[in-house]
Amino acid sequence: MQLTLINRRIDIILLLSIVTWLIAFNHGFFTAYKVWVVSDIFNHCLFVLPISFYLIWQKRSELQQQSVTPQFYWLVLLIPCILVYIFGYAGDISLLMHMATFSALPIIIVATLGFKTSKVILFPLAFMLFAIPIGEELIPTLQQIAATIAIFLLKIVDIPTYINGLYIEIPRGRFLVAEACSGISFFIVSIVFGCLFAYTSFHSFKRKLAFVVISFIVPIFANGIRVFGIIYVAHLSDMQYAAGADHLIYGWFFYCLVLLLLILLGNAMRDSLPIENKQMEAPTRGAVPELSVKPQKTNYHFAFVCALLLTQWLWLSLIDSPKPAALKVLDLPTMSDPETFAAKPKITNADKIQFTHTDNHGVTVEVFVAYYAANSHGELVSGVHRRYDPTGWSLKSSQLVLLNKEQPYTARLSDITSPYGKNRLLLDIYVTHQYIGNSAVKSKLLQTLDKFIGADEQSHQLLVSAEYADSEEKQLVQQAIIASAVNFVTQLQDVYE
Repeated sequence: MQLTLINRRIDIILLLSIVTWLIAFNHGFFTAYKVWVVSDIFNHCLFVLPISFYLIWQKRSELQQQSVTPQFYWLVLLIPCILVYIFGYAGDISLLMHMATFSALPIIIVATLGFKTSKVILFPLAFMLFAIPIGEELIPTLQQIAATIAIFLLKIVDIPTYINGLYIEIPRGRFLVAEACSGISFFIVSIVFGCLFAYTSFHSFKRKLAFVVISFIVPIFANGIRVFGIIYVAHLSDMQYAAGADHLIYGWFFYCLVLLLLILLGNAMRDSLPIENKQMEAPTRGAVPELSVKPQKTNYHFAFVCALLLTQWLWLSLIDSPKPAALKVLDLPTMSDPETFAAKPKITNADKIQFTHTDNHGVTVEVFVAYYAANSHGELVSGVHRRYDPTGWSLKSSQLVLLNKEQPYTARLSDITSPYGKNRLLLDIYVTHQYIGNSAVKSKLLQTLDKFIGADEQSHQLLVSAEYADSEEKQLVQQAIIASAVNFVTQLQDVYE
């Protein structure tokens, strides 16, 4: 029984390289692990690396017939990974750290074995990238697609429907296409499964590509049909079934059925190994070529990998943030409980939150300010932040508005609605010492650069909101919100003087 992947020497160097990678990228790995465990969307990522290593182990016979020649020039690609990782660490940008972490591992393995040898395990190495927890950004888009498909099918079966944001109303009741109904978990899992199944089941590239494309498309339409089915069953049963928590159970049964159909379809599409490939494999079954390894070059290569990763570790130790600076806050008549803010934003790890009311153009405007101190561990821009509570509000539309003509900067103005028919306008904007505007990407990058060079300053997120009853009042409310936002942005700018 073969207990070595290639030979003892190479196996030890690969193992040491992986351990060194884990130590150097430990923050990126363990933050990703927390996401895998906590988020239902990314539970499947727990199995990605074990599957990748198992697929590599399955190829050990072919690897032992190759010439192992470390290629230093592949380590050039490790340098961008290190820089991206350090940049992500400085700005606490988890996505950048995760991308750098799980891109570095296959690069190290390819550089150690050489590209010619690594082609044997090219798919398992690429499969490691599925360990990156990414895809939540697609949730709003998938929600809209699911709602559109459901409305289309409801009209086909002659059920009167009205859609308001993500709320679908039928004579029997109202349904919200919530984040859990976006089907994002099944969508990502289907893609990962489709790629894995195509690799293990097909020889033809066209068939592999076709099945991967199918694994992209099927979950999107299947989720729309699932949403329609839940509403249709609730309609037929007078809201007795599929209207409560049980619709989640029905949904997972439906997903399992769709996954089974994908497997059956894949089995029907299976192809056999081409005759010419079988003829090429036949001579190799006799005498197996002797494994070729260049030990001295392998040692130098491992030392160089260690040197690069040690440089990264030293750099990270130099940019660890000092103690947070003292906050400068506005003198506002702050309400005691920010939860009374009607939109109920979910802003985490802010160093201070102020919430107040102001009157503008005869309109009562709610103002919410989140403060982040210089060198704070709080994140001004984060994927977990929500401008409004998605369980109580749904987005109808969103647009950019110009706030100041003299020093032009834009804010995002969102029109949101509740299940009870209430409508609100919500404006949000970032205020930092370098930038004022609605761009989360620009705010994050500039803040990260400041931390990178040790020039971090405090930053703010401003939310301004007011309720309206009809389209005529909406115009007045919009003017009041913009005027209030300009006033508070000016006050926050004075903090830096």
